[in-house]
Amino acid sequence: YQYLVIFIIEIVYRLQFAVMKYLLIFSIVVSNIVFAESSLYQRGKDYYYGTIVTGKDYEKAKAAFEHAAKLGDLDAINALGFLYINGKGVEINDAKGIEYLTKAAEKGHAKSQYDLGSMYYLGVGVKRNINSAFKWIKLSAEGGYTDAEYNLANMYENGHGVKTNLVLANEWYAKSAKSENKNSQFYIAKKHLENKDFDSAYKMFKSSGENGHVEAQYYLAEMYKKGQGVVQSYDDAIIWYKKSAKGGNVDSLGALGLMYNLGLGVDKDHIKAEYYFNEFNKLK
Repeated sequence: YQYLVIFIIEIVYRLQFAVMKYLLIFSIVVSNIVFAESSLYQRGKDYYYGTIVTGKDYEKAKAAFEHAAKLGDLDAINALGFLYINGKGVEINDAKGIEYLTKAAEKGHAKSQYDLGSMYYLGVGVKRNINSAFKWIKLSAEGGYTDAEYNLANMYENGHGVKTNLVLANEWYAKSAKSENKNSQFYIAKKHLENKDFDSAYKMFKSSGENGHVEAQYYLAEMYKKGQGVVQSYDDAIIWYKKSAKGGNVDSLGALGLMYNLGLGVDKDHIKAEYYFNEFNKLK
């Protein structure tokens, strides 16, 4: 009897060990699949943008994206769509690109929903359909994709694919601005400026400008120059005019010419003033 008990205990112990071993192997396999999915997509991005030693290699990027896509990586499926639409590593095939975008969009991938909506809006790879564009962009916006939030607001404002609704437009502009969308921030800032709410306008222009919106940078410089919503500072005005001009804003070139001509925030320099005025006139 004693030996039988020992035998049974040993069998139970071995079964427990086998189960634990199985669970451990299973968890390692699952984690490796997740890691592989993530790393394959990243490897594809590295090849696409040339951020690894070998430089850009679209064919290797495609191979990595395809492997990741087989594991269910929706980012990789989206990337494959654009490889075919842009003809990177493959022949241009808009229809196949749309097929990939649709596959990811139908699985709830917010970026793909926005991209697909944009394709319908522009008529790229599909027949132009503003109603379908609105449908996909709305789904993307509801999924929290900030570019979609901005474009949805714009569609509500202008009645594209939906009846004009300024209340909903403003709600989506506000949501998008809160998500740090520079275009929505600029839109709201201009509304504040029109209403002479300089404090709110300054704050929103500053957020938009810091996020890289070159026109917002110009308006921000103007507010520093005039002391609207902020303590007047010609030095800060110069900084923002230069950022805006570097980004391609033409009005900032003319403003810099004036600042150098009058010596506001900088030493008077008629040669630099003439340079900026000439650049302004060439591009205006």
